[in-house]
This record gives sequence, structure tokens and C-alpha cells, in this order.
Amino acid sequence: MTQISNHQKELARHTALAFQADKPPIFHFWDDDHTSDIYVMKAPDRPQIGVTSYATVGLSARPLIHEGKEFETRVEIVSACGSNFPDFSNVLATLAFCVINSKWFCAPGIIFPDVLSMYGLSDTMSDIYFAHPFLWDDRFKSVTMHEHHVAWLLAVPVSREESAFAQEFGSARLEAIFSERDIDIFDLNRKSIV
Repeated sequence: MTQISNHQKELARHTALAFQADKPPIFHFWDDDHTSDIYVMKAPDRPQIGVTSYATVGLSARPLIHEGKEFETRVEIVSACGSNFPDFSNVLATLAFCVINSKWFCAPGIIFPDVLSMYGLSDTMSDIYFAHPFLWDDRFKSVTMHEHHVAWLLAVPVSREESAFAQEFGSARLEAIFSERDIDIFDLNRKSIV
């Protein structure tokens, strides 16, 4: 996937518009075996000053597998963290490779364990929790693009304790507590709420 496809170009335009960013840079990543690749967009000071937004560009060209079968919806992943933290692009690339190579299914409420801890970016957060991309209002609502239904998921860093809580009590309860406590999801070193 070294040549830029029309799908990727359209996704890049759509994502930049949703971020309200003018021509943000896009970086190219390969997996360890140099067999799969992904692009990640980086938009500084989006959605607010001091925060950098990130998004995969082209993950939706690959099928999403659920219970051994191709899922009807394709996904792209978005995230945001404080600009004072090291580059978060690697985390998004790794999430994409979990979907592409390992066939991990992602949807709201799903958790990918230990993806954040691989990079040592946080003292308190280790896993990634997927949620609706509410940070950008409705600018990342699902669309049909090149015959694929594409949805965006927000990658939220969470602690192992928060992951365990979601598995025991459900993702809706975890999100309710996040809302009640008004957590700062941009802070990769925030305290765990459980």
C-alpha cells in the first residue's frame, strides 16, 4: 500500500476538514515485518490549543473482522492528547496493525490491552478504550466512501483498573463515571478513577 489511493486521498480531505485543520501532516508507518502499512494524520492545536489530534488514514481500506467474518462497517481511529506528551502517532499505528494483522475487532466499548504501555508514554494509563468520537461534535459521523460504510472511533487511554471495571460492570458504567468525574482524556498521566 505504498501508492496513495483515491480512498486515502478522500479520507485525508475528510479528516482534515473534521479536524478543521489546513493540510495537517500525514506520516507513513510500517509494521515490524514491513508487510503492512498505515498513514497517521497529526493536527496540532485541535480540538483546542495545547492538544494534538491524530487519525489513521486508510485503515478503512482493510476489512474489520468480527467472529471470523468480515464486518459490514470499516473503521478509522482518531485520538487526541496534550501536545506536551511525546508523539502519539505510534500508538495509532499500532492500533491499526492490531486490526490489520491480528484481526482484533474494535467498536465502542472494546478495549485493546497494553497498547499504550508498549511505548512508555504514561505512568498511569496502559490500555486503549474505544468510544464514539465526541470531541469533534458530529464531524466524524459515519459516511459511505468508495462503497464502504466508514465509522470513526475515538481511542481513549485507560488504566488496567478501568479496563477491569469495564469488563466487570460494562462500558456504559465506565463512561458514566468518566462523565461524572469529568476526566481529562488529554492527560496521559491522569489518575485512574478506579
